[in-house]
Amino acid sequence: MFKYFALPGYCELHNLCTGYVELQEMLLDFLDVDDALRLGNDVYQQYCTRRRQKIFYRKLARYYEGQPAAAYKQVLNKISQLLLEPDLDTATVVAMANRLFKGNQHLHDSFLSLVPEVGRGIICFTYV
Repeated sequence: MFKYFALPGYCELHNLCTGYVELQEMLLDFLDVDDALRLGNDVYQQYCTRRRQKIFYRKLARYYEGQPAAAYKQVLNKISQLLLEPDLDTATVVAMANRLFKGNQHLHDSFLSLVPEVGRGIICFTYV
């Protein structure tokens, strides 16, 4: 039943949420890969980015599972602070990733995979 609802429901809700980018991004979670492809390249790229973000944050939570909550919270706070910088560039993101994930190459690489077109100008990605 959900499969038949996802595509038309997504389009209607997406239009209804115009101006609320965070809600529109959350709506991507209702799609599967086939739906995202049918909706066009832009939606598919947003779907893939959202999926990579969610996977990264799950890996991060798993990595900090057995450690004090303060350590996990500190990493999340540093990522949040980074995202609030108005003129964020790739050098800043890479430097922060090098500091935060120096002990875990997998998390380091996963985090940097969220940075669109590493090595070019100003970047933007969201915290999910």
